[in-house]
Amino acid sequence: MQRLFLVYVSLIAFGCSSLDDLVREKSLNRARDSFVKVFIENSYDAYSCYEGEFTLDNCDFYGSVYSEKMTGSGFGIKSTSIGSIIMTAGHLCSESNNSKIIEFPMVVSVKSAVYVKDKNGNNIDGIILKSDAESDLCTILLPKSNIPPVRIAKKDPKIGEKVYNLSAPRGVFSPNNIMLFEGFYTGEFPSGWSGYTIPAAPGSSGSIVINKRGEVVGMIDAVIVGFNQISLGPNRKSIISFLEE
Repeated sequence: MQRLFLVYVSLIAFGCSSLDDLVREKSLNRARDSFVKVFIENSYDAYSCYEGEFTLDNCDFYGSVYSEKMTGSGFGIKSTSIGSIIMTAGHLCSESNNSKIIEFPMVVSVKSAVYVKDKNGNNIDGIILKSDAESDLCTILLPKSNIPPVRIAKKDPKIGEKVYNLSAPRGVFSPNNIMLFEGFYTGEFPSGWSGYTIPAAPGSSGSIVINKRGEVVGMIDAVIVGFNQISLGPNRKSIISFLEE
């Protein structure tokens, strides 16, 4: 009788473990379908302007003075009738401080181009919808696209809970080969951002953090210099608030 009981308990334990693995696998596959690598290109053109109200028609073109290309990560957050909306880091969507390199009467006009690569490596042009420097969040519309959205968790993870991250650190990404990391949720910083023991690097900005059910619990926007196993970013509540504003 005792032997039968032990066998029964072992079968239950095995079944729970297999179920957890199945849930995690399906969750990670959904997150992979939602992943995008984000590209933002800014070009800065200088103009010498005359007195009076500033318009480009009232200026002479001086020349292109600076250009930059930034890459990061993102994920589908909403589907609409005209296309998909993805979320990424706000600092990727902001114009560089280099827009101030020439002072009046020389002014600089900034032109931005935005596109992403989806999981399969397809290029999709985007339009920045909204960006906020304080929360470091940005949404981008991808017209005529179908990037699956990831649902947002209804509650924060517990301290010590295992979480997962999909990103393109240092730009590392190829079709159907998305870098996958795991770590632990460590809690909130005074700023309201959350901390994780997840490795990150430039290119990880805007990448999703999910729980084992595949729900969004946060985003990675920064890493501790000199110890890149500690990452941080906007928490679940900040993401919800940004989307509702």
